Formats: sequence, C-alpha cells, structure tokens
Amino acid sequence: MDCNSSTECRPVRPQPLPLDREELEIELFRSRDEFIALRARLAQSEIEVKRLRESAALKYFTSPTEHLDYLEGLVKDLEFQILELKKSTTWRIGRFIMSPIRLLKRG
Repeated sequence: MDCNSSTECRPVRPQPLPLDREELEIELFRSRDEFIALRARLAQSEIEVKRLRESAALKYFTSPTEHLDYLEGLVKDLEFQILELKKSTTWRIGRFIMSPIRLLKRG
C-alpha cells in the first residue's frame, strides 16, 4: 500500500523479490514495518469510529434509564479492554520489569 496521507491509500504493483539475502532481509523488515503501521492506523480508525458513535448515541437518549444503560455498557466495555490489556505479553513483561521500582516506592 502506498499511503501518502491519513485518508489516502492506494495499492501498489507487486515487485519481484530480490535474490540477495541482505536485500530480502531489508524487504522483510520494510514489510513488517508497513504492517505494523497499518495495524496502528486501523486501531486509530476504530477508536475514531467508536468516538463518533458514542457522541451520536448521546444525542438520542430519551430517558435517564436509556442513558444509564448506555453508561453501564460503556463501563463493561472499558473493563473488558483493561482485562485484555493485562493479559498481553507486553503488559506482563513491563509489570515484571517495573516490579522492583514499585516495591521501592512502597517501602
């Protein structure tokens, strides 16, 4: 994908893979970086869509009960996201690495 701006992505014509091992590794790293960037852009887009849906939903509540139901659903969603975050390898590694500092601050 060729992405010049945050709103414009165009497919690119596939190119033959290089034959040299070093060039193949460079292409692999380039592809991996592009994949990570696209995942980040997708996550940003999902957040934006969610934000727009939430702001639109707030305009259509007709009763306090509906608003309360919406807020309870929002809390459940946030709690789920926190649980998923805490299950991640990155969270666990960071928690392990930072545990001595946390212990020093407490004691």
